[in-house]
Amino acid sequence: MIEFSKSFKKPQGKLLNLVVRVSNDCIIKDLVVSGDFFAYPPENIDELQSRIKGFNVCSEEILKQVIKVLSNTVLAGLELSDFLSTLREVLNEGCRRCREGVSK
Repeated sequence: MIEFSKSFKKPQGKLLNLVVRVSNDCIIKDLVVSGDFFAYPPENIDELQSRIKGFNVCSEEILKQVIKVLSNTVLAGLELSDFLSTLREVLNEGCRRCREGVSK
């Protein structure tokens, strides 16, 4: 298993940390979302973390699932576009590494 992470913070804004754990066959096993931002309702972050488990890290469907969940979520101190771009970066890194061979 390999782990990819990315953090984002705007000046005067809140911090977002994303950690994606991927199996050797490029399947997402875990997503950890943390930081000092607030999400309302907070359960949506848990749903998001659960919903993308099992997807191939290169799947285009991941961002669609994230948008479905976060479209019903208020992110205080963070813009949805910032969340999505940070997630896209960490997923792209995971996908790139999987295509090269996870062990590299």
